[in-house]
Amino acid sequence: MSERIENWEEQTFPLVEAAKELKAADEAFGEMVAIGIHSFHEYERAWRDFLHCIERAWNKTCAEARGRKNWQRIERY
Repeated sequence: MSERIENWEEQTFPLVEAAKELKAADEAFGEMVAIGIHSFHEYERAWRDFLHCIERAWNKTCAEARGRKNWQRIERY
């Protein structure tokens, strides 16, 4: 299987939407690293983007796994 997310769609990879969110989280993290300590407001925006993408990846993973017999449901706090 290819490492490129775009190729996963062609193969109907079941977690492609979650993988897209992880890729976006990685990009937000890269932006955080690039910003560093130079601008708190820009860093905070990138941090919020990162957290948002991670949460969306988790939700999309749960949605994909729902209904599978070997999936144990995890309750939210």
